[in-house]
Amino acid sequence: TISPAQLISSMFSLSYESTGYTGSVKTPQVVTSLANGKDYTAVYASGRKYVGTYSVAITGKGNYRGTVTKSFKINPPATSIKSLKRGSKRFTATWTKKTSQVSGYQLMYSTSSKFSTYKTAKITSYKTTTKTIKSLKAKKKYYVKIRTYKGSYYSGWSAVKAVTTR
Repeated sequence: TISPAQLISSMFSLSYESTGYTGSVKTPQVVTSLANGKDYTAVYASGRKYVGTYSVAITGKGNYRGTVTKSFKINPPATSIKSLKRGSKRFTATWTKKTSQVSGYQLMYSTSSKFSTYKTAKITSYKTTTKTIKSLKAKKKYYVKIRTYKGSYYSGWSAVKAVTTR
């Protein structure tokens, strides 16, 4: 048997569970077959503009009694790799700087295009836009991608670029 709370919870979802920061207020749509205002009301948390997790309280009316809370995340804006410069047993990555809602960057590199084994480098300042990775194998192809972070929130990974060391 399904409890009324489980029933009302299964009747609602949000149009997205995560999105990227754009500087504007985010309001995901409530997805349900019920009529807004007649069968339920939705109350959104305030300040849905910055990186973080926000809630939506959905309260059923009439035959649909109960309240369910759904949440969604706003992640930092993504960045992309501008260039990879090869060197002797090293490479230098350069990326596009992001200034709003970003603490730093996470760079991932691997000799596997599927990143089955990989290493990461954490760049703790949003102002930094280059990183040299040293002590690599000579004449080896490395695949590189990057993402931004703020606290425990991460953007999606950038497109993968490749570089071969000297």
